[in-house]
Amino acid sequence: MNKIEHIGIAVSDLDAAGSLYEKLLNTTVYKIEEVASESVKTAFLQSGPNKIELLEASSADSPIAKFIAKKGEGIHHIAFEVDDIKAEMARLKSEGFILLSDEPKPGADNKLVCFVHPKSAGGVLVELVQEVNENVILKKYNIHFYKKMVHNRYVPLMSSVNEMLNMFVSGYYQAYLVNDFIIYYINS
Repeated sequence: MNKIEHIGIAVSDLDAAGSLYEKLLNTTVYKIEEVASESVKTAFLQSGPNKIELLEASSADSPIAKFIAKKGEGIHHIAFEVDDIKAEMARLKSEGFILLSDEPKPGADNKLVCFVHPKSAGGVLVELVQEVNENVILKKYNIHFYKKMVHNRYVPLMSSVNEMLNMFVSGYYQAYLVNDFIIYYINS
């Protein structure tokens, strides 16, 4: 596990909590996203290297709604960044930890995620997160993207265009927006 990626906080009202944490951390919510598979709406804030994920239930039977009903608002989970989520899941299983899923799932903020059951982690819900690699998406679609981008004309410097796009996506703070645009552009 590389580092603490974020701390998840369960809230009843995402807008109110977002305003509160913006004042507390002296920063702004940089992203709001709904994860339908988990029946949750999330908001992310960053202060220095630290990230906070606010979680609001989007249905009465969601895990966040159940958590708030049982424990009230507050810290829900701690997330750790990993390089290879499947390998880390296998390692934890071999160490006797109970995972809440057999395969990683798509999560918020362009991540693959898996949760470790609190009963096997000292009462703490632990989330493993792995960044979805933007360069994989670029490599998969770059030939089609280039053809559309230059209207099917030959570009002799294709490798430098590829390098430029990869550097841009790798360095861009919200690279998922670039990916979404490229995929949307290709599909349209």
